[in-house]
Amino acid sequence: TVRNFLPKAVRQYLANYIETLPDETRRDERKKARLRFLLRWYHHTGLRIHEMAKALTSDLNYDLDNHAWSLTVLGKGHKQVTLPLSDAAMLDLYHYRDSIAHYPTPSTEKDEPIVFDLSGKEGLTVKALHKILKEFFAEAAAATADPRIAEVLSKASTHWLRHSAGTARARANWPAHLLQ
Repeated sequence: TVRNFLPKAVRQYLANYIETLPDETRRDERKKARLRFLLRWYHHTGLRIHEMAKALTSDLNYDLDNHAWSLTVLGKGHKQVTLPLSDAAMLDLYHYRDSIAHYPTPSTEKDEPIVFDLSGKEGLTVKALHKILKEFFAEAAAATADPRIAEVLSKASTHWLRHSAGTARARANWPAHLLQ
């Protein structure tokens, strides 16, 4: 039994909450776009926090024969894992990159981070990524009128996003070897 995940209702609340965040300044727009991207990419990929923080565009691969993208990460136990990326995941990446004034289609020849700071120049550390998401969960918890959602978000962590992706896939009857 997987515990410590964000139920679908909480994930939907977070997606809706992001859309209520201010976007009056360029910084606000980038913050909002980054949060939107992070929630969606965690859901698409199920990455661990250190995998997300260390992911580079050079870790992406495009298979011309199958017209498919994948991401290779160094996973648990220093094992290299290649994750297929859906069209939706790549569309989210294109939109995010566009929001930070980068060319939407990533160059696999460059060592650019997947997730940037708000300047769009530097990647995020594991510590920074953790802080961004913990603060977002706390802010979203304080904004909801639903005490059950607030309780879940008050306990949530970045690892819960990984569990949420796995839980969603398990409920969609993905084979066990793909869930791992």
